[in-house]
Amino acid sequence: MTDAKENVVIIMAGGLGKRMQSTLPKVLHEILGKPMLVHVVERALELNPTKIYVVVGKYLPIIAETLKNHDLLNNVEFINQSVALGTGHAIQCCRDHLNNDANVLILSGDVPLIKTDTLKKMMDELKYARIMTTTMDDPHGYGRIIENEGVFEKIVEEKDCNDEERKCQKTNAGIYAFASQMLYKYLPYISNDNAQEEYYLTDIVEIIKQHEGVEIDLYDMPVDKQIELTGVNTKEQLEELNIELKKHSKMNLQKSTKPTIIVTGGTGFIGSHTCAELSETYEIVIIDNLCNSNRNVLDKIKLLTNPHLTFYEEDLVNMDKLDYIFNRHKPHAVIHFAGLKAVGESIQKPVHYYQNNLISTLNLLEVMKKHECYNLIFSSSATVYGNQISPLKEDMVIGSGVTNPYGQTKFMIEVMLKDLCKSDSSWNIISLRYFNPVGAHESGLIGENPNDIPNNLMPFVLKVGINNNTEHNLGHQFEKLNIFGNDYSTRDGTCERDFIHVVDLAKGHLAALNKISQLNGYNIFNLGTGNPTSVLEMVETFKRVNKVNLPFEFVPRREGDLEVCYCDPSHTETILQWKTEKALDDMCKDAWKFQLLNPKGF
Repeated sequence: MTDAKENVVIIMAGGLGKRMQSTLPKVLHEILGKPMLVHVVERALELNPTKIYVVVGKYLPIIAETLKNHDLLNNVEFINQSVALGTGHAIQCCRDHLNNDANVLILSGDVPLIKTDTLKKMMDELKYARIMTTTMDDPHGYGRIIENEGVFEKIVEEKDCNDEERKCQKTNAGIYAFASQMLYKYLPYISNDNAQEEYYLTDIVEIIKQHEGVEIDLYDMPVDKQIELTGVNTKEQLEELNIELKKHSKMNLQKSTKPTIIVTGGTGFIGSHTCAELSETYEIVIIDNLCNSNRNVLDKIKLLTNPHLTFYEEDLVNMDKLDYIFNRHKPHAVIHFAGLKAVGESIQKPVHYYQNNLISTLNLLEVMKKHECYNLIFSSSATVYGNQISPLKEDMVIGSGVTNPYGQTKFMIEVMLKDLCKSDSSWNIISLRYFNPVGAHESGLIGENPNDIPNNLMPFVLKVGINNNTEHNLGHQFEKLNIFGNDYSTRDGTCERDFIHVVDLAKGHLAALNKISQLNGYNIFNLGTGNPTSVLEMVETFKRVNKVNLPFEFVPRREGDLEVCYCDPSHTETILQWKTEKALDDMCKDAWKFQLLNPKGF
């Protein structure tokens, strides 16, 4: 295990209190000369972990007193699991305490006598997940594990033991090790915070096997062993216990009255700010393949809003995974941001853009229909208006004069959505046509973070600002800003655009969601201020508000740039009861704060 990674041990004790008086812990107590939990904590301490978390339920007082009596109370942190719904749910209870780059060892169930060096092996240079179990045919407490393509498989060894030892060793060892990024990646498939149908870490390992193409041996505990471990005596009692667990699961689900919204592309610039605005009103599920964003933005969103936000690193071209997510979360509506969006790249790779943006949207619509989710907000763009004269209104004919494949995909998707609503009155679809979103969340935690050299004005301004006003050197390409053209028929000769603060834009999605059920069929709304601002005015405002040096140079016009582009927002203001609140000064101030806090991005 590298020094950079935390070494976290999680001990599952949610149902342990009830079983302290059952046969198995008693036998272990006699063999060990101490309570089983005490032995497990001591074994965990031998690994020199960064943290030891003990997941407990209503038996916290008993467990705390036990550890206190053995001088171990100060070595652990307790995490409450109100209802013992299995290891998958227990991990959900403590996931927010895990570092993003950690090796996580999970000691689950009635852990037999496992050698310390065996546990250490399980945490050494983790790539995916490792599991150690026992079997009924060859019960033992000491395991030997070997690696197969980065994943450890179970190998059993015979061991001489007396009958009393064998009693305690006829158990599922329940030893799991995960690289935390792998655990975060697949945990949402198993159990959200309300613990739905599946509860167990073995299910997570099965999914890792399937999606990562690796082998991990699992032990499927027989019914007889489940009876022994749960403290009940008959199969009928076990069935009653399972029924009771499902009741608790349904009760927990009913506690959440927030509708669920699936947000595709939710880790991007606009998507992340929208998730931040929606979280108080809705349960958020993000689907994003991270092709143009960074996983770290999830932690930022959680800091701003809900630490229990659900994330799937998936691509919308995969129908099976989409189907699984919809079946799991049963969303009220979808906000569809996901798609490739670089204008220059779209000209170089038109087929790639048409294939990705169109097929992913068609897949999404098909899955939505299958699961009877008919509320959709589509992230469109002012580019669909082509080269028409501003102010641009929603009732204008679109598609003519669109000069790049990116814009064409937005136009084509709008046509598809309009046709869909004509053919099926079940649908409520809103296309939001964005103008020029800039700025950042006022906290500075999230903002625009392009992976490559930015094409838009503000991200480039920010990079030039960092290069010329801080100790960070981002490269010669950011020594100065090029302003394309100063001979347009505008107030100062530079292009004019309708810049809108990204937080105002995000709030526009909340307004659309609040109205979507009342707006049957296909509806279109502009999201902009209605006030054109020149490129030079933006640059000078940025310099004034932030008191920075920002070198720039006028260069020849760029092909395809419109002279003036701004919207008429009156339709949006009337129907959605939304209007922008933030000024140009706010856009410049908030964007610069974000860049200073993240000079080289996330």
